[in-house]
Amino acid sequence: MREHLRAAWATLKRPRWAWAMVLALVSDAVSFGLDTLGFGLGMIVQVGVDLLTAAGLILLLGFRWTLAVPLVVEAFPGLALFPTWTLAVAFYAAAEKEDPVPDKTVPR
Repeated sequence: MREHLRAAWATLKRPRWAWAMVLALVSDAVSFGLDTLGFGLGMIVQVGVDLLTAAGLILLLGFRWTLAVPLVVEAFPGLALFPTWTLAVAFYAAAEKEDPVPDKTVPR
């Protein structure tokens, strides 16, 4: 278990994964704030934020069908209080295999 967490942490240290986690954290914070405001205009903005988050994560991490799960969960009112994007990126980082080609942006 500890090795699995170390591998996930090492994955999150790579720049694209770090940016993906920042994007997910910001998106969940904005969704939480908009969800506490109530319905109306906040709901429309929240859908836009979720679509932009999904597009950003696809650009950073590549297309994954499992990105549809947090997108669907975020579509239900009240469930935006749950940090689905952050948990999705953490799950992908934990499940990520070591790349055969190292990331060129990180000096070794």
